[in-house]
Parts: sequence; C-alpha cells; structure tokens
Amino acid sequence: QAGSVYSVASIASQESQKSFSKQSAAAAAADAADELPSGKIKDDNALKAAQALLLRRRLQSAEERRKDQVAREGVKQSIYLGYIHKELSSESACLELPLTILVLLSFAIFAVCSLEQEKVYSVEYAIEFDIMENANFAWAHAFGHKGIMDVNSIADFWSWLRTGYLPLIVQPTWAYSEAYPAALGTPAYEGTNYSRPQGEDNWLFDGYDRQAPIVNDYLRHNKIVGGIKLHQTVAEASRELCQLPISIDRTLMEQ
Repeated sequence: QAGSVYSVASIASQESQKSFSKQSAAAAAADAADELPSGKIKDDNALKAAQALLLRRRLQSAEERRKDQVAREGVKQSIYLGYIHKELSSESACLELPLTILVLLSFAIFAVCSLEQEKVYSVEYAIEFDIMENANFAWAHAFGHKGIMDVNSIADFWSWLRTGYLPLIVQPTWAYSEAYPAALGTPAYEGTNYSRPQGEDNWLFDGYDRQAPIVNDYLRHNKIVGGIKLHQTVAEASRELCQLPISIDRTLMEQ
C-alpha cells in the first residue's frame, strides 16, 4: 500500500505543472487509480487523499498553485530581501523626482534668459531672408532677375557676388529709390537756372552722432565685425558617392 501511495503521489507532483481541462484531469486520475492493484488498496484513505490532491492541483491555475506553495512552504529569504530592496529603490527614486524637476526647470529658465535664443533666431532669419531675397544679379534696369538659388555656374557665382551680395552687405553711400533724382520731374526744371537735385551720399539725422550710413552697419541694427570670409567645401570626386535616382541605370551613367 505504501508503495502504491508513493506512486500516485509521484504522478501528482509531476503532472501538477501542466494545465489540463477538468475532464482531462478527472480521466487522468481515474487511469492512475485503475493501474493500481485491486482490492482494499482502492479504498485506502491515503490513496483517496492522493487522488484528490492530484485532481485539485490539475484544476488549479498557475497563480493558485504558487499561492498554495507559498502558504505551505513560505517565501525564500533571497526573494523577500530582493522585493524589499526593489521597494526601497522605487521609494528613493520617487523622493528624488521633485528635486530633479526643479533642477530641470531652473536650467531651462537660466538657458532661456541668458542665451536669448529668440533674438538669435530673429537676427539669423533676417540675414538669411535678406541674402536670399535681395542679393540679386542679372539686372535689367532696376530689377535683378536671379538670386542665389539661380547660381548654376562659376560665372553666375561671381556675378552674384559682385553685383548682388557685395552691394547689399557693403553700403558706403545712402541708397535712394529707383530713378531718383531723375524721377523728380524733368519738365519742372527745363529752361530754368536750376539743376536737378543730387542725393547726398551721407545724412546726419537728429540724434545721431555720425552720418548714416555708418560703416559696417547691416540691416540698421546689426554690425559687421571683421571682413567677409568665403568658405568653400569640396567633396571628393568618387563614382561610389554619387547618388543617382533609382530609375537610372548606374552603368549607363558611368560609361
């Protein structure tokens, strides 16, 4: 009888880790009982208890089996200490969160106030817009037909630099509107001793200590420090680095 009970208990411990349906569990328990010798063994209380334990464990979920194991055997010290350490670490991290947020906000406020990025952006955008829109070449009378995006050759670059960029950046004399002073009217001065007025190169306005335009002034509120420096970036000539559209056969382009 003791050997039979031990055999059923072994089956229960091995099969307790699997998940079966209720009918499968009942059939497995019945099969285990049928394999035992007939007689008083089937009526033994220990055998019935082992069969009930087998059926109960098969019907239990994994979570229920873990709870049952903890209730019977307790929790290992290493697992308990690991849980306590994790909880203490989480609590410490939560307590540090307000200080971290305060440091982040302080850094953001000091950075915005000291760097003044909005002013830097406005100046950079104004310069970029002025060069893109007003540094023109290919002039016809008072209209420049091309800009920096229309530079397609070496001759175009030097034309843009000489007739577009430099007159825009370096303005030693006061700029007047188109066709001035001829636009003041030729008929009004014909046949008289008066000549057409000529615009002054510099003007001294009220409240100014120096005549305008002031040397190296740019866009009224900016100052050019130093000379104009041109920077050229040259890429290495390589067929492998040349990017072609996927619709073009590279072998044909390399021939």
